[in-house]
Amino acid sequence: MLLHRFFMCPLKRGVCAVLLWFFASISYADDGDFPWLTSLETGDQVRESGARLMKLAMGLHALEDVDTSNTRIIIGVHGWQSEGYEWVYPLKTMDSDDTTTYFFRWDYNACPIDSGRLLIGAIKVSLDSHPDADSLLVVGHSLGGVLLASVADSFDFAIKSELHMVATPLQGLENERCAEQKLPKKSSARRDIFQWRTQHELDNAFNRLPEDPQNVELPDSIVIRLPETYNERRLGHNWSISWVAEKLQDE
Repeated sequence: MLLHRFFMCPLKRGVCAVLLWFFASISYADDGDFPWLTSLETGDQVRESGARLMKLAMGLHALEDVDTSNTRIIIGVHGWQSEGYEWVYPLKTMDSDDTTTYFFRWDYNACPIDSGRLLIGAIKVSLDSHPDADSLLVVGHSLGGVLLASVADSFDFAIKSELHMVATPLQGLENERCAEQKLPKKSSARRDIFQWRTQHELDNAFNRLPEDPQNVELPDSIVIRLPETYNERRLGHNWSISWVAEKLQDE
């Protein structure tokens, strides 16, 4: 896979990053096996639809025909060991007639900041193909939110950006293995950060930890604590994206 080639690149990291962006910025929907957004099924077939998403090559993928007149760009960024099914309903819910919806596949076994840099480069390419775009909304779930936080200070595009970190364990973002990974340090008039935090005791990804790893304050971020239930079910780790998607749809 391309990202694995990147980490094995014998050249300097900066040179490898340029080569990576050159060869793998964005892919666009085509015929055949591509998971067209309209063809992804919820209900009994949702896991099959999720598997199709996760079979995509590493990189940013448009899930529908790209209409260059669209004014809004939405990007979903999956988390660690995602099976994709938790994204099907949210992606379909957030999509609209004036939106181009993308899905970012990345190597969750590597440092998120490396894939974050790939995402930044791919977004720049996407913006070039959307001259009328006036808003960029990126939703990162779990470790996908850590990826967004690690490159948040690079979100300073000409249009307004919203970074939505859903059920994200930011407490572990800065560590020795990924030394370059840092929490965002600066504010930006063209970027807003939202932290959507699940209930610690109801989130099976976090409730065995003595402290809630979501409880990390970021500069000028907006914090929303999710309720205990959603559609009469426990609102846990994976359902959190669906709850947030409905809130973003209402905006």
